[in-house]
This record gives sequence, structure tokens and C-alpha cells, in this order.
Amino acid sequence: MKAFLKKHELKLAIGGGIACFAVFFGMLGFACWQFSLPKFQDVTIELGQPMPALEAFLTEHADPEKVSMVTLESELDLTKFGELAVTLDHHGARETVKLTVADTTAPQITLQDLVRDIRYVPDPADFVAESFDLSETTLSFAKEIPAPENYGDTAVEVVITDAAGNTASATATLSYVWLIDQFTLEYGDTLEKADVLMDPQKDADLLPQEQLDAVNAGGVGTYTLTSTDKGQVNTCTVTVVDTTGPELEVQDVERYVGGRSVKLEDFLVSATDLSGEVTTALLTEPSMKKVSNQTIQIQATDIYGNTTVKEATLHIVADTSSPNFSGVSSLTVEKHSKPDFAEGVTAYDTKDGNVEFTYDASKVDTSKPGTYYVTYKAVDSSGNTTTHRRKVTVNHDAEDTAALVAKMAEKCDSDAESIRDFVREYISYSTNWGGDDPVWYGFKNRSGNCYVHAKCLQDMLEYRGYSTKLIWVTDKSHYWVLVYIDGHWRHIDATPGVRHTKYSLMTDEQRHETLQGRDWDRDNWPEAV
Repeated sequence: MKAFLKKHELKLAIGGGIACFAVFFGMLGFACWQFSLPKFQDVTIELGQPMPALEAFLTEHADPEKVSMVTLESELDLTKFGELAVTLDHHGARETVKLTVADTTAPQITLQDLVRDIRYVPDPADFVAESFDLSETTLSFAKEIPAPENYGDTAVEVVITDAAGNTASATATLSYVWLIDQFTLEYGDTLEKADVLMDPQKDADLLPQEQLDAVNAGGVGTYTLTSTDKGQVNTCTVTVVDTTGPELEVQDVERYVGGRSVKLEDFLVSATDLSGEVTTALLTEPSMKKVSNQTIQIQATDIYGNTTVKEATLHIVADTSSPNFSGVSSLTVEKHSKPDFAEGVTAYDTKDGNVEFTYDASKVDTSKPGTYYVTYKAVDSSGNTTTHRRKVTVNHDAEDTAALVAKMAEKCDSDAESIRDFVREYISYSTNWGGDDPVWYGFKNRSGNCYVHAKCLQDMLEYRGYSTKLIWVTDKSHYWVLVYIDGHWRHIDATPGVRHTKYSLMTDEQRHETLQGRDWDRDNWPEAV
């Protein structure tokens, strides 16, 4: 019985061990099957989409907490379509899958109509107003555009194809014209046919010159040119604009500190414009308070609001200049007259204009002939002073001349020859005739010609009681004196020179000899024999 029990226990023990091994190996097989299941999958995105999240690469067999991306996102170029390799890690096991960047979106394109001349060679790019695609694109015409035979409209289809082969198309109109649709002309410029015709050499006759002349003769505004050819009408809108500022010329100005104010007109030389009326203004407020050089802006504006601004310099300077007198030239007055020494006299100052002045004429004695001086004085507002000394000559009269002759006569005795010698030595020879009073001139200036010498000698002789006559050669080229002495007339000459000193009191024969062939009218004077 004990042996039986031991045998039975052994069998139970062996059976239990076999069952445990079976469970272990079953669990191990399940684990290996589960590990072998795919954890990652390929992903496809559209070109232009961002990098997909990590979860997009996981299958249902993956444990998200054990997954990481081995490939760096910066290594992946998502700007181009194609296949990219992406390596991921699942609990130490790495696997590489594909990230496909697909481009299945057609490009976008917007066209614009074109107006061209008949010589234009079509280019699909010219018709594109806007286009968009994430990849490079090419342009083409859906069908070839034939060369035009006449002016008119042609439908144009442009096809856009991206790098993936996706296409889109749009239609525009190509208009063959001879006249552009619009032109802007600056006022003052001349509109020419070449400005508006596509081919002015070919189509000049299609546009009447009268229409251009009307534009050129008009002003600012909008004009329509109309041209017809074989029933087709082309129009061009010409807009004449004035965008040019006026012609403006300015000048610098100088003023004194605290002096008269400066105005716009002081800076302005001219302001003109084709439109006619021009308004001007100072953009800078001048200051007269201190010495300075100020930049002054002057603006000119035409009727269309166009402006021109120019700069001038305002020089504010210290007043160091004195007034200037005018009307103070030398003055000759008559004896015993009462002249107004202020008449015609002005004192002008560059800062103050005309200023008041004073004068001192206390030393002028009009009762006595001679030369005197009047002193004038003017002071400006800055204290600058000017004085001027004016020469005043008081004329002599006959009484003065007679007194002068008497004074001269007292310097010598009464002998005629002595008197002649005195005049000859006292008065030197010059070409001056002595003016209105040669006797006064001769004795005062101690010079004069033969006429002066003769008149001075005659007056002195007559003062001493002699009878005399003034005598001259027929052409009046020489003057001397006839004096009556001891019952005879004799020629006497006070003019210096050897010809006139050869004889003292001369007869006619002696006088004629000294004159060297010149003669006098013998019938007009008494004989000296």
C-alpha cells in the first residue's frame, strides 16, 4: 500500500511539471508573436502640408509611450513632392517607413487681356496676371496663335503645368490695335502721333492731325482720340495733367539789425507758370533781432496745387555805415546874397533812409568875396555820424575888382613902364582867358594869357590916370595896350617873352617887328609914330 502511494505521488508530480512547462512556453510564444507585429506604417501628405504628428506613423500594435523619431525633422524636405525615408524607434527596435509628399493639386492661374500692335509675338507669360503653385510651373498656349492678318481680337488659352503634371488653363483676349487706349501728357508738352500709335510709320494716316492739334491747343483735361480703319474703331483717352511746379527765381537780401522789415517781394525775382496765375508765400518767418544768416524758403503754387520751393539767404548785419550826403558840391553865390545852404541837400542812410542833418555856415561872409566852407552833419539811428565840408565861393563885383586894381597899383610907382614890369612879373603866363573878369582872375590867381596881362595892365594904367586902348592883332591871337604918353600913343605889352620885351614903349614900326609879320587893323586905332 505504501509502495502504491509513492508510485502514484510520483506520477502526479511529473504531470504537474509538464503542465507548468506547457504554460510557460505558451506565454513565451504569444510574446514573440506580439513583438513581431508591425509598429509603424507609411504616411502620405499633400505638398504644402506640415510634417505629420508622430502618431500618424503608429499602428495599433505600437505603444506610444515607447516610440521616438530617429530621423530629424530638419532633414526632411517637404517643399518637394516625392518619397522620404523616416526612421522610428519602438522600445529599442528601429524601423524605417516612407513619408510620401504627393502633389495632386492643380495650379491656379488668372489671365489678363492684352492690347498689342500687329507686330507683337505672343508669349504666354505676358497674359498671366496672377499664378500660384507650390512647385515649379511652365506656361504654354493650348494651341498655336497664328500671325494676324488684320487688326482685331483673338481668343488665347494659356495652360499652366506644375512639376507633378497637374494642369489648369484660362482664356484671355489679345486685341491687335494701332492706337493705345490711354496716354498721359504733361501740360506744356506737345502730343505727337508717335506717342499714341503702335506703329507710327505704318499707321500715321489713320489718325487725323487735327485731333492732336486740339489737344495741344487745349488745357488740362481729358480728350478722346478716335481712329477708324476698315470699320474697326480705336480710341485713345489722352489725359493732360499739370504736375510741374512754377518757375521760381529768388534773390538774397541784406538788412540791418533792427532795421526795416523784410517782405516776400524783397526775395522774389519772378514766379511764372504755364497755367497762368501763381501765388507765392514765405514759408520761413524772418527775424531782424540779431546778426545772422537765415535760410528763407519761398514757395510758388500754381492753380493746380503744384509747388516749387526755393531758398534764399537773409543776411542780418550790424549797421556800421554812416549816412551819405548828396547835393553838397561846391557852391558859388553872389556878393550880399542870402543863400539857403540846405536847399537840394539830402542825407541818406542805408538803414534809415533819409535822415535829418544840420549845418554850420557861420564862417561864410557874403559881404566879402572869397572862399568859405559850410560844415554839414548827419547822424543815423545807430549813432553812425557823417560830416561833410562844402566849399562856398562868394563872387566879387566891380567894386571889388576896382579895389583889387588899386591895391595892386599901390605896390608900384606911377611910371607906365614900372606898372608894365610889375604886371609882367606878378602874373605868370598860362593859356587861361580869365573868365568873366580877367583882371580879378589875373591878380587873384597870378596867371593868365596875353588877354589877362593886357586887361590888368590897362586897368592899372587908367587907375594912375593914363589914357589907354586895348588892341589886338586881326586874328585876335594876341592882345596888348596902347597908352597915351607925352602927346604920343605908344604900344606897351605886359606879356612875358623875349618878343614883347625887345622894346619898351613901341612905335607902330617897332610893334610890327616884334609881332613877326602879324598886324592889327590900323584904321581902328591911332598911329604910334
